[in-house]
Amino acid sequence: MLPTFTHQIITPMMRTHFADSASTAISTQTEPLTGGTGEGLGLYRVSGKARVQNREVDWSFVLKVIGPTAGGATITDWNYWRREAHVYESILPATLPAPLQTPRCYGVQDQADGSCWIWLEDLGRSTEDAWTAETYWQAAHHLGQLNGCYLTTHPLPEYPWLNRTFLPQWLDRASGMTRLDEALTHPLVQRLYPPDVLDGYHRLWATRVHWLSALAQLPRTFCHLDAFPGNLFIRSTASGAFVAIDWAYAGIDAIGAELAALTFAEVT
Repeated sequence: MLPTFTHQIITPMMRTHFADSASTAISTQTEPLTGGTGEGLGLYRVSGKARVQNREVDWSFVLKVIGPTAGGATITDWNYWRREAHVYESILPATLPAPLQTPRCYGVQDQADGSCWIWLEDLGRSTEDAWTAETYWQAAHHLGQLNGCYLTTHPLPEYPWLNRTFLPQWLDRASGMTRLDEALTHPLVQRLYPPDVLDGYHRLWATRVHWLSALAQLPRTFCHLDAFPGNLFIRSTASGAFVAIDWAYAGIDAIGAELAALTFAEVT
């Protein structure tokens, strides 16, 4: 079911968007969008016509609906359901080092049913199909700038709702892969996991505690932790600026932890 709302809800955000306190909404429509792997109950484009300084213009926002049923219940959960709303309510978006940005947030609204609405800038179509090897290099560089900034000039944020044990909890979800051997008689499994690939996976899984322990010894910094092409919009090809969406996993982790999501998305 599409969310419903009145012009009274839309108008304050629209006036902020146009920097015009007299603008009024003329029409409103809502369409569902497809999202990535982040937590959420729904993603929608809310758009329409508005009257701004005696002109009729188009407007649009993205509405992300999140709720307790779409993520972890406690702030220590890797997928804590309200973490992204907390990010936008904090000073973090305003203090990120350029050229990595967040979409502009026009409001965070808690609803009577326990869900939460996050109103965001409409970034248009995903740019992940336009990624090249150079784009990956730029993304890794900007994520390194983000991490490095919180190692040098910025103090680490201390919000209690930030992720602090993301990778170990995330890896626990893959424990079922240890049972792949039981399905090796299936032709599809044999094709996807030939012996050399499966052996490599088993070796990696067997040594995961070692690698997690090594990662835990590295300096800690602020991370996005879900920065793959679907969550990174190219703002400007000339400047190489990126807009990162889906901050539901943001937290404090080891320098370089960002590469897990970026490279995992590429190899899969």
